[in-house]
Amino acid sequence: MPTGHVKWFDAAAHEARLVGRSGREYAAETDEIEPPARTADAPVAFKLKRANGVTRAVEVRLRRGTRVSPTQGRFGDLSGATHPDSRGRASLSRSRLDPGIDSDELATRVARHWVEALVLGDRAAAERLYAPDSVIHTQSGVETGRNAVQLCIDRSPLLASHHSDVQIRGSRSRVLISWGLSAQDLARVPPSERRTQTTLQIAHGQIAEQWG
Repeated sequence: MPTGHVKWFDAAAHEARLVGRSGREYAAETDEIEPPARTADAPVAFKLKRANGVTRAVEVRLRRGTRVSPTQGRFGDLSGATHPDSRGRASLSRSRLDPGIDSDELATRVARHWVEALVLGDRAAAERLYAPDSVIHTQSGVETGRNAVQLCIDRSPLLASHHSDVQIRGSRSRVLISWGLSAQDLARVPPSERRTQTTLQIAHGQIAEQWG
């Protein structure tokens, strides 16, 4: 059974993010997490379930013999347990940004990191900015999961383009990214992929949804 810890827990959104020992992140719904494990940094064990291209954590349990606070009882005893973190953690998974910054500034920073990774051709760095259950909207429909993200990155006109004219605008966690098409772009990018903008929805410091 995989083990790891809770990265953040958002009671309002009824979801959480877990990080396995390998560093891979998994989405989880509140109902799949037992109450004493519903707090950031709680050490947990869980099972994995794959559906619609997304691997999710299910049956999430506090690891036997561990505690989420010095005053919490042993496994199964809820007396003294800390209150679940209902705010979640707004931070980049790899860049360790200050979690105290406001959501608009955080969204802009995530978008900037995404653009920088793409224009330099760093697929891995761009992929790490996506949530494990991110939703990708394309001309052919809606897709989810790591395969959808990887395909979206590979098809991006910004990938390894070294563009310097990218503009980032947005508020309330939704960011519009736009750029021009150079003569080099027209030569290397297939006509069907010659987009000049995309929109990112940022949640908890990760790309949760993308259009274009």
